[in-house]
Amino acid sequence: MVQLYVRALNARYEAPRLRLADFRKVALSPGDRLDLTFRLSAEHLAYWDVAGGAFTVDPGDYEVLVGRSAGDITLTAPITVNGPVPGPRIVVDRRTPAVDFDDHTAITLVDATRTTGDAVAPAKHEQPATLLFRSVELSGAVRVEAEVAGVCPGKLEFLAGDRLLAEMSVPVTGSRYAWMTVAGDLTAPPDGVHDLQVNLRGDVRLAAFRFGSTA
Repeated sequence: MVQLYVRALNARYEAPRLRLADFRKVALSPGDRLDLTFRLSAEHLAYWDVAGGAFTVDPGDYEVLVGRSAGDITLTAPITVNGPVPGPRIVVDRRTPAVDFDDHTAITLVDATRTTGDAVAPAKHEQPATLLFRSVELSGAVRVEAEVAGVCPGKLEFLAGDRLLAEMSVPVTGSRYAWMTVAGDLTAPPDGVHDLQVNLRGDVRLAAFRFGSTA
């Protein structure tokens, strides 16, 4: 068995340690030699970009590895992908689904309705949960609104890094599938690109949020 792997070096996302791109099963007698050809395409380097909603390949450094298994690598070769550097995530005047997070703590995925849609909620209601959206452009934002549901009172917090932007109470909506919109002004409108953190406290379901501008 000969296996071909790829991996991204210094990726801006949570890249897998190794990704299997191709393999060949061959049978050789002692002393035999066989040349194998593998075809590597952009698809093998692509990942799902939650900010853009599509598969993409970031520019940067990658490595191609060949071995008998992921634990027995015998050959490596570097490759470089050229192209424009991806821009920050746009959230101002745009609806951002909560499930499009880059990272999370103590979050579980839930149904938005009994038949369709996705939302997020704390895995345990008695413990706070966190969503992280990396490299978010917040210039011009003055207000935030969120699509929420819950059977008990809760709270949402929006932070740019360590700075609290907004804190909103989430009332009882009647059921986990009864959605409403809560909104609040930002206490200190930020400029530039920040890592956006959203904290969920209590029995709160979050489907999406939207930052509004003065426009």
